Amino acid sequence: MLETFSDNAEFQPAPGFIEGEALKGREEIRAFFERLHDSWRPGDTVALGDLREVGDKVMFSFRWRATGDVSGIETSSQWIAVDTFRDGLCVRMQIFSDRDDARTAAGLD
Repeated sequence: MLETFSDNAEFQPAPGFIEGEALKGREEIRAFFERLHDSWRPGDTVALGDLREVGDKVMFSFRWRATGDVSGIETSSQWIAVDTFRDGLCVRMQIFSDRDDARTAAGLD
């Protein structure tokens, strides 16, 4: 997935997300996703839902499922991403828990 990001891409996790600071650059984004796996057993999954293209943006929903490494508790969460593309690469990814906020960021409202 990291190959789809430009070298200086921006990544904004959902408001309220524990690791919620904005990130810049492919290496910071890579480290973020690696840290996400630290507390989970191997085998987490991401299932894509709705996808909508709006100009240079793509909005898509996805469900993440994982099992806690220590607890063994299974969990899932629903998110919406808005990715902005230039020259075939993602230059900005924003994650939302609220569909209306995502629609606004994508320019749909």
